[in-house]
Parts: sequence; structure tokens; C-alpha cells
Amino acid sequence: MTVLDMLPSKTFVSNVEEENLPALPFSSGAKALVDTVYFYTQARYCIIDWTQLREWHRDREAIAYVSTDSPVDIQTGAFFIWIIYAIGACLVPNPESSTEAYFSRARIYLPAVLGLQNLTTVQALLCLTQYYFRAPTESPIWDLVGLALRLCIKHRYHRKIITPDVDPYTIELRKRFFWCAYCFDRLLAILYKLPFGISDSDIDVETPVDIDDTCRDQQMICQLQLKQAAGESEEGEITTMTAALHHLQVYRIRSRILTNFTGPHARIPSLADVEHLLSELDQWRQQAPRKQDSRSFPQQNPDRVQANYFQAVLLLLRPILLGDVVDSDLIRLCVEFATDACESAKILSLNPLTLPDRITVYHCFYGGITLLQCLAIKPTALTPRRAHQAISACLSALAVYTRVLPAVAPFLRLFEDVSNLFVCDEHMAGIHPSGKVRGLLNRIVSSDPSEASGILCSLSQKESHQASPEPLAEEKMTIQYDSILGGQSSVLPLDMPLTISPLYAPDLEIMDLWTGWLDPPSVAGNME
Repeated sequence: MTVLDMLPSKTFVSNVEEENLPALPFSSGAKALVDTVYFYTQARYCIIDWTQLREWHRDREAIAYVSTDSPVDIQTGAFFIWIIYAIGACLVPNPESSTEAYFSRARIYLPAVLGLQNLTTVQALLCLTQYYFRAPTESPIWDLVGLALRLCIKHRYHRKIITPDVDPYTIELRKRFFWCAYCFDRLLAILYKLPFGISDSDIDVETPVDIDDTCRDQQMICQLQLKQAAGESEEGEITTMTAALHHLQVYRIRSRILTNFTGPHARIPSLADVEHLLSELDQWRQQAPRKQDSRSFPQQNPDRVQANYFQAVLLLLRPILLGDVVDSDLIRLCVEFATDACESAKILSLNPLTLPDRITVYHCFYGGITLLQCLAIKPTALTPRRAHQAISACLSALAVYTRVLPAVAPFLRLFEDVSNLFVCDEHMAGIHPSGKVRGLLNRIVSSDPSEASGILCSLSQKESHQASPEPLAEEKMTIQYDSILGGQSSVLPLDMPLTISPLYAPDLEIMDLWTGWLDPPSVAGNME
């Protein structure tokens, strides 16, 4: 079944009247929205050509309200203006209009942008993905990322450019947007325990060069590209691309970790493997770019960098905890990192610069579960006081996030219920979690976030009949990442219900809109 087959053929009829759609925000408010989105996203990913966006935004009065009969390039400008406002309204306090209202404006022009099926369409899908990271409605985010990555692959943005008819700046845009789609793909695949959309072994395109995203000097860009191709590394000034490139690096490390140590044919990391990757991750953390004037340069705050570091470390260590026998040196290492991760999660949750989102909650929750896994294997790995502090730190962070995002309450409740198995005694003396408890923890950490409520419900039902949870059936738990590895390029499976019709403007046949998008490219015309 192709992606085209998965798209619904029905039309979407909007119930939003034109007069109820939002007006353009005032000039100062509009600038705040654009600047907020720029500094937030550019510190992590390249979702859009910001130079082009600012050109559209300067003419926003003439562009924003154009009809759907207007030329496609004008509709394109209108779409990106409104979708950036929609993203920004999720990030700033008290926006002039709601994020849903701005999005309603943006989706009017979405068919024109999607119909292009080119680099502009990739940007639109990346912007939609960024919007849905915090959208208040049910998200088709997995499908959007899959479509963005498939389109990049179709146009071979994952391969080195060998044709001379593409200018250096466009080459950079292709690289920026492909690697953004790559990061989104890895992010979701890791969380939902699903295969990657493309194997690292099938990618040979270079990472973007470290130059300000506003630079369009073709000669300067070309010189940097030539140096990059020759393997010449040059550490210069921090640019507006530096933080995004640094963030990409940790996703590439995470990708290698999953490829090597998870899946049906994976091996458990050895002590040497762990030490090597920990050294690489520690170097990544130390190289985090920091500029004194944070208002002028996109960059992540140190607490967020620290959190990203621990997320990658725990990803490396979790396969070890699923083994039948765990080396004592490794369990000691695991529990120390898990403890630090829980304390880091609490610090991050209390940082006023942290913008809570579900993905942050998921990482916090699974970090706490990893700590409990360690204690289930070796209850004496931590002193009772240290164990209690770490568990309390995770609970505190989850409680903070739940106040902002009530929908994540099941994660707080599930972690609280499971952690009670370890702290039910005042001094944690004599607590020796059974293999059944360890099986429960392995089941949780091997599940995707959508399964948390079901596990909580099952656990609650058992607790209602007996003082402690009914033992789970003995079975060896393994992380089901399907087949991420083996050098095989696996296309994102889209066998989930695809409910993205509300993205589109009314009275448009979706099948007509997408016809031909993902038709296989001509073999004769695309040989490399």
C-alpha cells in the first residue's frame, strides 16, 4: 500500500466562516510571533527559509488576505505567514488570536503549497509538524513527518548533489530541510518504538555548512561547501546555524545507538561500547554553542542541552537493563545516570524558559522508569535517601508539566503507582522487587506513549483486587523497534489511521491534490 492509498478521498468542509477568521496581528505583535518562532526553532531545526519568510512578511498587508484564485506564489507567502503566526501563538503568552485561529487562515492556502510537491512543500510539512508539536487538537504528526521525509527521498535530497545546475544556496536549503525531516523522523521513531524512515547507510549528503542562515552569497557558500567536501574542518565564529547543527549531531548519535543496540538482531552494548559513546556524548555536551547576546543568536539554554544529553545516554543504557544478566559496573553506571536524569528533569521543569510539551513529558517519564528498572535489578544501587530524592524529582517534574498539560496526567499517575512499589517502606529497607515487577517496568519502557493509559488502567484494576499488582506472566521483554537496522532503507509505515483532512481548505478533492506526488521517479532520468 502506498502513501497515496492511505490518503482519505473525502472532502473537508470547513465550518469556519470567513468573517470569523483572525485579522493580522498588530505590527509589534506580529514581529514578536515571528521572532519567537525563529529563535526557538532555529536553535534546534531549520524548518523554513527565514530570508524568504521575512520578505513575505514585509509585504504581509498585501499578501495575507489573497484569494485562493491568486497566483500560487502569492498564496504560498500567505500560507507561511499564517502558519508561523500559528506556531508562534503556541509559544508566546496571550497572543492576539489563538493558535487555532491562525491555523484556520493558514490551511486555506495549504492546497496550493502542497500541490507544488517541491522544496516549498517540504517546508510546509515541516512547519505543520512544528505546529502540531504543541497543537491543542489531535495530531497527525507521524504522518506529516513521513510525508516530508518521503518527498525529500523522492527528490534525492538525501544524496550528494552531482548535477551542476543547482546553485550553492539551494543546495544548502535542500540539506537543511532534509536534515530537519531526519531529526523529526528520529525523534518520533525513538518515542514510538517504530522503524526509521530511512537508514543512515542510505544517506551520503553532507550536513549544512556553518554559515548564517541569512547569507545568500553564492561564492562564499560554494567555498565552504568545497572545504567541507575536502574534509577541511574550520572552527569559526558562532553563526545562526551553529546551534541547529549541534542539535543535529546528537540525533545522529542517537540514530547510531538505536541501529546498533535495538531491534530483533541487536546486541547488548558492552562496557567498551558504553564508554566510547559516553565520551562522544560528553564531548557533544561540552561543545554546545553559547553566545553572550542570546537575543541575536538562536541557542538552547544549558538545562535543555543537559536534558538532551541525558536522553541520549539513557537510550544507550536501556538495552543493558533488558538483559537477563547485567554487569555490576554497568548497573552502577546506569543508576547514576538515571538519577542525574531525574534531577535534571526537575531543574528543566522549573526553568521559566522551558516551554512544556508532550515530548518533554515523555522523556521525563521514561527517565524515571529507567531509574526504577535499575533499582528493580539492584535495590542497593543507591542509598535509600538518594533513591527517594531521585524518584521525588521525577514526580515533581511530572506534576509541574501536568498542571500545564492535563492530558499527560496518566504518566504522572502511572509513575507514582509504580514507584510506590519501591518506597512503600519508610526507609526502603527490605524492598526487593520481584522479577514480575521488573517485567512490568520492562513492559512500560518498551511501550510507546499511547499505551501508558492502558497500562495504568490494567495496574489499577489489579490493585483494586489485591494489595500488590498481580504478577505479570514471565517473559523476556525486548524493545520492539521492528527492523531499524541492517542497512535496509525502510520507508515509514503509514498503516495507522490517517486523519489529516482538516488540514485542507474546503471543497477540494484530496486525491486530486496529491495525484502523482509519490509516483516513483523515472529510473532512466534519476540514475546516480
